[in-house]
Amino acid sequence: MKIELKNNKGFDWFHSENLHAKGYAFVGNELIINDAWVSYFEDTESSEDFHRKVCECNGFFAIVLKLEKETLVAVDHIRSFPLFYSPELNVVSDMAENLVSNFKEYQINKSASREFFSTGYVTDKDTLINGLYQAQAGEITIINSERIQRKVYYDHIHMTEEEFSEGEYLKKLNSVFVNTFTRLQTLYADKTIVISLSGGYDSRILAFMCKIMGIKDVICFTYGAKNDDDVIKAHYIAGKLGFPIHFVNYSKGSRQLYQSQLSKDYDSYAFNYVSIPHIQDFQALNYLLEENKIPQNSVVISGHCGDFISGRHLENIITNKQNPAPEDMADEIIRLQYSIFKLTKEEKNVFKNKILSLIPKSKRIDYGTVYENWIWKERMAKFLVNSIRAYEFFDLKWHLPLWDKELAEFFLALPKKYRQNQSLYRKYIETLFPDIKINIKKVPKLYWMRDIKFKRYCLLELIRMLKLSLYFSDFTKPDRRTIHKLNLVRFIKFLEK
Repeated sequence: MKIELKNNKGFDWFHSENLHAKGYAFVGNELIINDAWVSYFEDTESSEDFHRKVCECNGFFAIVLKLEKETLVAVDHIRSFPLFYSPELNVVSDMAENLVSNFKEYQINKSASREFFSTGYVTDKDTLINGLYQAQAGEITIINSERIQRKVYYDHIHMTEEEFSEGEYLKKLNSVFVNTFTRLQTLYADKTIVISLSGGYDSRILAFMCKIMGIKDVICFTYGAKNDDDVIKAHYIAGKLGFPIHFVNYSKGSRQLYQSQLSKDYDSYAFNYVSIPHIQDFQALNYLLEENKIPQNSVVISGHCGDFISGRHLENIITNKQNPAPEDMADEIIRLQYSIFKLTKEEKNVFKNKILSLIPKSKRIDYGTVYENWIWKERMAKFLVNSIRAYEFFDLKWHLPLWDKELAEFFLALPKKYRQNQSLYRKYIETLFPDIKINIKKVPKLYWMRDIKFKRYCLLELIRMLKLSLYFSDFTKPDRRTIHKLNLVRFIKFLEK
């Protein structure tokens, strides 16, 4: 198996004779990074050894280890550094584009294509190209001459073994957050911490913890329109904490940048034949670096998915059954996630069967956990976490404190009543700086139209979106999915070859 790992944007690969590692991990209090990976895996003689060692890692990493008879591949519990492999080409790579260019004549995976235009990403190990596969979050992949195996080392499943009082949980959560940010300080003591700040809980807790932990070299930024509620709140929070903040006005220059070659290069970098590239932070990062508002050696910390781990997605589920069957939850996943370009009845049945093959089915697991497990491995790992490609594209390092493994496991053990409506998470954040009063408003139904107001899209894209709607016979009235439909226009060539 050939190893082709050449993407060093943001983070460099460390290469030894048979080990290739990117990123870092903590094992206990020990930091594993660069050549420390060699020492950590030096006594690994089998896939079982590899599985055990990867399981002990808390961090963001990708690892490829070549043994005598097999190649072992691992990505972290959220697939933060994607890896791809092709049995046909006999290659493991960190850039799907490099593999696709080596196919004599690639073929589009028609089922994956339909899924992509319905969700914005491709689920399980598949990609948009037949014969090209992706390593999965929380799994190791074992590749030898006879077969390819996948083995889970982390699964996002809630299991509450014992229950404590709310006060005890709040103390424990505080301890976990301190541990999480101590690890951040260990990694990046000499770096400027940059926070994408809004009025929401997730970015707020990042700013709060930086202040509590005494991290002084902090720069915040926010973006959108001057009168946006999030922009106003971000300035208020930063001012209260004494952190500098920069505002990037998306009402100016959005279309010019979005239609530029730079944007096309970013699409190529972040797409990887799996998910729509995130563009929310793209304009802000470009401006901040061009205007020297943040140092090039900064570390961007993001609050992505804090709402997810703390229970926000439980509110989305609608069911009249106390204990819904797996089939009921598959229907809910299709209703909530396969919703950009609507599926036909036949297509729904195809993807329902795929979902049923992927979700956990233990009777000990409740329906909320079934839904969250799928969301973690598919939407979070493939789509939302992929937003960090924007930081890498500009050669910036990133860190995701709210996906620290200790923090994720805290919420996995938290009883459902404390995750419902994110009650414990929100209460904890609100008690940290009680003098900072934030009135959380319900997101307006037409909030999605701000992207239209930024004039990012040209007339041709609007016409192509209508063509896609005709192609899929989807004539639903404009709503929040319209922006996803417009973003999918850039990948219209993957409908057919």
